[in-house]
Amino acid sequence: MRVYFKFAEKGDHVIGRILGGLDPDSADFDVLPPHWTVPDDEHIKEAIELCFRNILSMLEDEDTFMPAILSRCLASLVYHEQRLRAIIQKNPKHPWRCLPIFTNNELLGHLKSIVTTEPTKEVLDKPTGLARPGQDKQFFHR
Repeated sequence: MRVYFKFAEKGDHVIGRILGGLDPDSADFDVLPPHWTVPDDEHIKEAIELCFRNILSMLEDEDTFMPAILSRCLASLVYHEQRLRAIIQKNPKHPWRCLPIFTNNELLGHLKSIVTTEPTKEVLDKPTGLARPGQDKQFFHR
C-alpha cells in the first residue's frame, strides 16, 4: 500500500501493462497502445458501428466517454487481428469467431493501414514514461 499510494498513477500504468500481457522484462514494456494514426477516419466510425452497435444503441445519444473507449478497443482488435485469428482457429467454437470486423476484409485492410503502436504526432506522442521494472529503483523500492 505504501508503494501504491506514493506512486498511484505510475503504479496503475505498470499494473495495466502487465495485465495487458506485456512482459515486464521486455525492452518494449513502455510501448504505446494500438491507436489510430488518423483518428477521424470515416472507416473507424463504420467499424465501431459494425462491432459495437448494441453498446452504442444503449447510450441513447448520451455524450459519454464510451465511443472513445470503443475506438481504443477496436484499434486493439485490428492491431492484434492475426493473433486473435490464431486463437479462433485453435478453438472453432471460440466466441471471438463472431467478431464482425473479421468478416469484412476490405474494411479490416483499411483499418490495418491506419493502426499503429508507434508514436503519432498530436495523437499519442510518447509512452507514459514508464521504465521497465527494475530500471526505476525508486518506484520498485519498498
